[in-house]
Amino acid sequence: MNQPSQENEKRTISRFTLVLLVALCLLGALLRVVLLNIGLTLDDACTASVMEAQNLAEMVRRIKEYEMSPPLYFLALKGLVTMAGINSVTMALPSFIFGTLTIPLTYLLTLTMVGSKHDKQAEARVCALLAAFFQAVSPLAIIYSHEARTYSLAGLLLSLVLLLYWQYFQGPVTKLVGVMLFLAATALVYTHYTAIFYIGILMVLCLLYKDAEAKPSRAAAPALLPLALSLTTLIPWLPVLLYHKNVGTPWADPTPLSHFAHVMAGNLAAMMPLPVVPSYLIVLVSAAAGLLTLPFAVIKKMRGKAPLISPRLNSAVSFKVMSALLIVLISCAAYGYITPYMFGYVRYLSPLVPLTSALLATLLLSVCKGKFRKIVLICLLPACLAGSFWEVRLLAEKDRSGLRQIAREISAGRYKDAVFYTAPDFVGMILDFYLKHDVNLKAEQMPLVYGFTCPEAGTRPIKHEEDVAWCQVKDLNQLHQKLIDGAIEKGKTRLVLIRDTYKPTSKFMPVKELGDSFMQHLASRYTIETTGLYKGSAASYEVTVLKLNN
Repeated sequence: MNQPSQENEKRTISRFTLVLLVALCLLGALLRVVLLNIGLTLDDACTASVMEAQNLAEMVRRIKEYEMSPPLYFLALKGLVTMAGINSVTMALPSFIFGTLTIPLTYLLTLTMVGSKHDKQAEARVCALLAAFFQAVSPLAIIYSHEARTYSLAGLLLSLVLLLYWQYFQGPVTKLVGVMLFLAATALVYTHYTAIFYIGILMVLCLLYKDAEAKPSRAAAPALLPLALSLTTLIPWLPVLLYHKNVGTPWADPTPLSHFAHVMAGNLAAMMPLPVVPSYLIVLVSAAAGLLTLPFAVIKKMRGKAPLISPRLNSAVSFKVMSALLIVLISCAAYGYITPYMFGYVRYLSPLVPLTSALLATLLLSVCKGKFRKIVLICLLPACLAGSFWEVRLLAEKDRSGLRQIAREISAGRYKDAVFYTAPDFVGMILDFYLKHDVNLKAEQMPLVYGFTCPEAGTRPIKHEEDVAWCQVKDLNQLHQKLIDGAIEKGKTRLVLIRDTYKPTSKFMPVKELGDSFMQHLASRYTIETTGLYKGSAASYEVTVLKLNN
């Protein structure tokens, strides 16, 4: 009589778990779907330029020259826009799908990481559901679930690679698992270059793993083959990879190593399921508390004559946790030194959110027990949900870029007989997208647009090294004055300078200084008619209209 009752109880728990997981997926989808049509910014517009390629060869050329990523995501997106056309929604749709699918995958990832022994199944399910909740409401995951970039797909594939990789720590695997791991890892390295680094970590851990119970059948070394083979598939793409490596990041000077603590804390905070500023403070306080208590924990271990490093580190669960933790910590320590941006280069960290969600859920349930756990969850879960709704509301209440409104005004005829200048150069690429694919101007209706360094940047993307070369040109203002004189001869009576309110500068690309000089040159020759500010949730623009017929 007792056994059927236990079976019914298990089925009830499984159904309840499934209902909760579906609810979390719907919550995550809701938080992401409202952002589908908020428009694009710089990197998305670069993706749109790749999508405009008429054939595969041209598409690969554009990926090489204008992008810094492998081609898989762009090929997938090309398939969609070929059928549905290029616009803000179709460009964002794949990332929305990938980002939503990552939520149930985070559940499986966490369940596999913490183990599911018979006496720990309930605890493992709670941990996995908590991780799925964190993934659903993570502000960073939500933001990159609508951008037309590689990161959402990279997060899905990295989670899948780990899920398959961890099968080698649980027992003998079939050839099918090896084939699936190879395919998933290959897809990952063809989605983002950071995958090479992640797969390298996993390969090293394969060599270090020794099962605590000394069962040769559970050795992880066989995972080396599919992982290594996935890296060899990059050989045909190697020339493009080396080209991207040599181009580097001329638009930003490296962050000083003295900023390590700030970069590390900022990167960790960005991946937390709370808004970044409170997360940043929590990370700093937690790190300080950990450093203060660490000596006491070590002394206690030594007095108890216990080894400082637990022998359980060779257990499968420990190695799973270690693989996820190493990827997160090394990434947080490394990313952020290629740009001076606040909180590091967080876009590269967004694929790691499933890992941090799993690790955070595991940590919380390991540290918090009994009533204390209930108190923590009662406080934390509503705070995460409220923070996520707040972030989404801020993003959804206005267009992502102020250029969308400018494009609409151009379409409505507000700036007739005007020549346009965009600063920095890449602003022209974003404006070009909105004019072509949002307000749907025909070729003959397109306005005359110049970039403030490279003139052609108003109508086409430019290579990074090309932009650097233009920034080094002497007498740049005089070169553009000739173009302005030519525009006046064509009947243009106004000049509209569209300038990003964020004015970056670097050794190779002193955009701010050149932009200030250009503005001073214009103001010394022409009368300023009007000025305005076009705000966006991600990028805002100062628009200055000058009369050319003084």
